[in-house]
Amino acid sequence: MVEEYDVIVVGSGPGGAMTAKKLAEKGINTLLIERKELPRPKICGGFVTNRITKIIKKECGDIPLILCGRPRKLKGLQVKLLDREDFITFNDEMYNVWRSRFDFWLTMKAFDAGATILSSTLLIDFNIIRDRNEEFVEITTRCKSETGAEYQLSKFRSKILVGADGCTSFVRKRSYPKFQPDYSLTSQEYWTGTSDLDPNYFYALMNPSLSDLYTSFHRKDYLLIATTSRNPKNIKPLMMKCYEYFEEAHGLKREKMIFKEACLTNLSGLKLDYRFGKGRIALIGDAAGLIDFGGEGIPSAIKSGLTCAETISTIDLENPDDFQDKYQENLRKLLRSLRRNITATSSLYGNI
Repeated sequence: MVEEYDVIVVGSGPGGAMTAKKLAEKGINTLLIERKELPRPKICGGFVTNRITKIIKKECGDIPLILCGRPRKLKGLQVKLLDREDFITFNDEMYNVWRSRFDFWLTMKAFDAGATILSSTLLIDFNIIRDRNEEFVEITTRCKSETGAEYQLSKFRSKILVGADGCTSFVRKRSYPKFQPDYSLTSQEYWTGTSDLDPNYFYALMNPSLSDLYTSFHRKDYLLIATTSRNPKNIKPLMMKCYEYFEEAHGLKREKMIFKEACLTNLSGLKLDYRFGKGRIALIGDAAGLIDFGGEGIPSAIKSGLTCAETISTIDLENPDDFQDKYQENLRKLLRSLRRNITATSSLYGNI
């Protein structure tokens, strides 16, 4: 028998977890699936600013300090523009979280609210079907058997499917098969060592000689250095330039690399080219392209997730003809904020 839910959410990042939590609180039968085993690692600067902390506190309570690296909180952001010798300081206290811990905490909030959680469950297909004179989104997933020795396929149905599955979203690819976004590659390295920079700040450098978008540096238990490139072959040379810059300008002394990781960024959002879904399919966060110029996705993921959940709670799940119009109308405030951020910052780089 195929299990049925009101809503299925794909992806347990902050946006997906918050969507599932809000839906479950409203009594909407919700399934949240995550392709990786929870808790899972996630490449990210991992700073949670005041502008989103207030929303998280309202929805989930205070962020536990155990979710954070050291320093637990940062005093703010320091930004260095191409034409300046010094950093511009923005004092805005923010949590310095490890995404694996933070995302799992939010996912458990969704579980506590009544959502069903399935980890190690990969979405491999979905279709709109009719059965018993009703319309559903039927998904097919693949997960390991209880013994872990083999994979098994399962089917689930829902009235709405929410893609919260990141910048390379499978839900978006299936919904918009002709859409081919540009991507940039971000590489982040974790080092033991020291530098002359105040460890209580997150540093962002808008310098095209070091990165196609931005370079970042901060301390979270280790020294974290990140750079981005639209051409993967350029990542290593750009990282070498970052080493040289921080060593010469800020006394960086690298000792031992602990690990490194990489991820893609969907650049369509930086061109204000969004995809919000079709019919019974909704996209939120990175899947929709909702990021700011610095690649910060947590605020937009959470805000769009809550907006999606609120919209779903107001529609007729049997006949959601007005769902997309309502969802996109309710996103207008977030979209205006992103446009201001991107328009103001992208002038430093020209056309993206």
